[in-house]
Amino acid sequence: MAIYDHSEQEQLDAIKSWWHHYGNRVLNTLLFLSLLVLLGLGWNWYQRKQATEAADIFTVLQLAASKGDQHQVKKLAGNLITKFGGTTQAQLGAMIAARLMHADQDMKTAKAQLTWVIDNAEGELLDSARLNYAAVLLDDKAYAEALKVLSQAHGDAYNASFAQLRGDILAAEGKPEEARAAYEAAIAAMDASRDAIEAQWASEAEKANDTSLSNAADNASENPARQLLRRKLNALGPAG
Repeated sequence: MAIYDHSEQEQLDAIKSWWHHYGNRVLNTLLFLSLLVLLGLGWNWYQRKQATEAADIFTVLQLAASKGDQHQVKKLAGNLITKFGGTTQAQLGAMIAARLMHADQDMKTAKAQLTWVIDNAEGELLDSARLNYAAVLLDDKAYAEALKVLSQAHGDAYNASFAQLRGDILAAEGKPEEARAAYEAAIAAMDASRDAIEAQWASEAEKANDTSLSNAADNASENPARQLLRRKLNALGPAG
């Protein structure tokens, strides 16, 4: 004969009552969480698939670029932008296409490619795209627009490059004194970068007792880019 337990019955009744009021909410919450997990897994799979396919196209694009096949590079860059616009490969592909189009004096296409990168990239890739865009504008004699592009904020690593190109634009405009100031700023930025590298190398050399690192630091001042800046400065003539 079963023994009736009043407290146990009360607990069962309480559970039934709670489930009656909150059961649907619990099931809906569990279903929602399950869907989130599935969506997360699906999104990760999709991103990996996108990255893999974009990498394959980018590899073919690099090969075409090495052969100077501008038509193929332009086509592949377009495919990357259209189908895989959220990937780094699409941005790099557009940069390569722009470089080839610029070399071929196709300024319109070069600008379009670089504008897309500027609108979608960030960090060093954005800085590089702006620098290349300003160079295209310089060759297109759009000096004011080029200077406006170079006035945008950028990482310290690009200080020398931005200042040098600004000097080139000002020199092309027939403003030697302003160009001189820009070139001197570029040299100062280059020297600051060199000093930081030399300090790092010296520290590493001291730790490792490796004289080759110290010699490398000593040779850093012979940077060809710095020598080019000096030649550009000399080409401006004596300071006014």
